[in-house]
Order: sequence, then structure tokens, then C-alpha cells
Amino acid sequence: MTKTENEKMEVTNETEIEAGTKTGIDTVAADEKPLEEVKEKVTEETKEEVKNELLIQFSVEVPKETIDIAFDEALVKYAHEIKLPGFRQGKIPLEVMRERFKDAIKDEVVEKALQKAVFDKIDKDKIKIASQPSIEKMDFDEGSNLKAEVAVEIFPTVELPELETIVAEIPASELIIPEYDEEKQIDMLLEGNKKQSPVMGRGIQENDYVSLKYQAKILQTKKMTPQKQTYFLVNEKDEFEIMDLYKDILGKSKDDHFTVVRTYPEDYKKKQWAGKEIEFFITIINIMEMVKPEFNEAFLKSIGMEDEATFKTKWKEEYENYHRNAIEEKKINYILNQLVTSISFPVPRAMVEEEAEHIFSHYQQQYHFSDDMRNPVIMEPMKKEAEKSIRLSLIMDAIKKKFELDIKSDELENEYKKVSEANKIPLAEVRKYFMGKEQSLQLKERLMKAKVYGLLKEKVKVSEIEASPLPETNEEKK
Repeated sequence: MTKTENEKMEVTNETEIEAGTKTGIDTVAADEKPLEEVKEKVTEETKEEVKNELLIQFSVEVPKETIDIAFDEALVKYAHEIKLPGFRQGKIPLEVMRERFKDAIKDEVVEKALQKAVFDKIDKDKIKIASQPSIEKMDFDEGSNLKAEVAVEIFPTVELPELETIVAEIPASELIIPEYDEEKQIDMLLEGNKKQSPVMGRGIQENDYVSLKYQAKILQTKKMTPQKQTYFLVNEKDEFEIMDLYKDILGKSKDDHFTVVRTYPEDYKKKQWAGKEIEFFITIINIMEMVKPEFNEAFLKSIGMEDEATFKTKWKEEYENYHRNAIEEKKINYILNQLVTSISFPVPRAMVEEEAEHIFSHYQQQYHFSDDMRNPVIMEPMKKEAEKSIRLSLIMDAIKKKFELDIKSDELENEYKKVSEANKIPLAEVRKYFMGKEQSLQLKERLMKAKVYGLLKEKVKVSEIEASPLPETNEEKK
């Protein structure tokens, strides 16, 4: 129904009745093409036809009497809620409502009745849906029952092989703990604990941190900008708003004053500088460098170690534990990859599309992707990544079901105690924290993942293989 400005229904909660209200199922209007025609069009455009094995179809029917009752109830409801010029709120005659808003109310009633019928059918037949139901075709004439043809994707049946028959091959070289180099590991620790220290007796060098203040003068207008103070990492690859400052700042000392002139391109990101010639008046305030600490008693105490001998023993143990854990993680990754490649079943396309959008959104936030990059070249690899992720998730669910894995209350309590001891937090506070729905769910998911991984490492065979030698290059052959 098309409403003029005078016909608009103003509801008390400032919502409006609109034809085709969203109700959780996708519909097509009577004059739109049904699903099969849309599929044919997509097939012609993509030049390929792939059957969706998980797409099922069913019919629903809603008696005319049910629609009539729901329509009358909605008519009364909106007659009390809306504001209409010339009538007091709640006193609009039903005949006026019927005349003015019949089509809009009927559309809403039909949508809601259809949604209920579809999901009642899904619940009754225990259909495990993996997508929102889509209405292929809908018939509803005055005086007749409401009939509709529905299409929906379902979850696949994942048939697990005997896990003991699966072999995951991993290069033997990836299962070796690298030889411990004490001097190198200590140096890496010191590098990780570098701190800024004032530079004394020399000029600015590569990778120094420089505190400076500057004022810019736009030469075309003679306008001076306010003075600004900022930090500059002296690195040729790092961008800075004063273009090419790197080459002019090397060798300068604290309290030095100097000027540089830069001409900015027309498309420069800072609009007020774009296409302008600018003179910068710069003052060096401070120069800092990153300095490694001395490996001495003071440093050892700062990281909680009593003496050098204790540190060296514990540091080697941590090194070996780290690499042992890394090897176990590699094993489980090879096992998971083997499961994904060896267990075949269709993956719901709607789930793949949704997961691919999540992946794109993540990259969009992290790398500032624009919406224009949502194209096949970018999205296809993301869809493959999404399909692999969903496939693995469905396999994990099948393993949990087959082996009846669950997280028991005593396992949760043991985890609470571990968290309490590791973080020196009272046990009661830890229990209270994990009473939160989200925190509790995350903990159970983590414990369940560990349980499934433990089962897989126990049952799936990991076979060490020698890496294939690289082919000789032409130079080596000569």
C-alpha cells in the first residue's frame, strides 16, 4: 500500500505500519520473480551452476479464519494507538481504520502469520536450519487460505570416520626443539626490556625518538599556524606530516632551531596544506634513544629473579616449555587440517557468506578496507577461509556429540582454582566473575576445545615425514 502524507499512521511509539514488515524470513512480492527464476539469472551471470545439496523446500498453509481473527485484533490495537487528525486518540472508528489502513495492516498480519507457520513447521519436523527461510512463492486471495512455498538451508550430516584410521603427516623438522643458545636468549630478553634514555653528547641518529615543536607558515597566504609539539621517530620509512623531515633532522642536537620549506601535492591528505608551499620553523626539544639494560643483579631483581644461576635455569626451562607447547600446537593444526581435507560434506552457503562478511569486516577495521574492495578478487579467498572455518566447527561439533563430551562442574571448579592461584585473586571473586553469561560461555568453550584436542591427539596418528628436497636451481646444476 502506498501512503500519502495525510494517510501516514503515527503510532504512539513513533513506529509506522509498513507493508512487508521484516519478520525474520525473506519474501518476494507477487509481481517479483520466484526463486527458480532468480537462480537461473544468477547462473547465467556467473556461467556456472552448482547444486545446493542442503537447500530443502516445504509448504505451509494458514487458514483464512486465522488471518481474519489476527486482522481484527490488529485493527483494534492500532485504532487505540495511532494519532489521526480529526479524531481523539483511541476513538477512531474501525470503519475508518479499515478504509484508510486495510492494506498496510493486512500485509503486517500476513507476514507475522507466515512467519509463525514457517517456524512452527520447522519446530514440528525438527528441521535443523542453517539459514533464514526464504519464501519462494506466496498465494493469498480474498476468501482463501494463505499458502506459501518455503526454501531453507539445513545443516549437513557429518559422518566421522574412526579417528584411529586418520593419519596426519608432519615434517620431522617441525618437531625438533631448536638448540638453546643462552647468550642469544639473554640478549633477546634485554632487547625486549629496552627503555628510553636521553641522548647525550651526539646528534640525532636513525631510530632516535625526537620531541620537537614547530610552526608552519603557508607562503602563498603568509598565514601562520598555531605552534605544535609532537614526537618524531627518526626512520626513513615512517611518514610524518613535515615531508622528508628525516633527511634534515639527522645530526641535529637538542635546542637546535632550523627551518625547512616543503611543497605539498594537490591531493595531500591534509586539505589545508594541499597544493601549498609551506615553511616550517622547527625546534628540537629532546632526543631519546632506546637502551638495553645491563644484565646484572638489579635487572634480575626487576624481573623477579633471585640470582643469575636461578634465572638461567628457569629461562632455559621456559624456552624448552615454549617450544614443546609450540610443537603440540603444530601437531593439532596438522590433525585439524587432515580432518578438514579428509571428511567430506557440503557446507551451508548462507553460513559461508555470513562468515566471509565477518572476515571482511575484521580486515576492514584492521587495514581500513573500503566497501569498494568487497569484490570477487577479495571475497573469494575470504569465502574459502570461511568455508574451512565452518567445516572445522561442524567437525568439532560432531566429535563432541559422538563422544558425548561435556564440561562438568568439578572441571569448572578446578579451572577457577587455577585462575585464582595464577593471578593471586580470591577464589570467591573468580567464581563471581565466571557467573557472567559471556565469561562462563567463553570458559566452557575453551575447556571444551582443550578436551576435543586432547581426544584427537590421543586417537589420531601423527606420522613424521622427511621434507622433500628442494629441486636444484640452474646455477646449482652448472
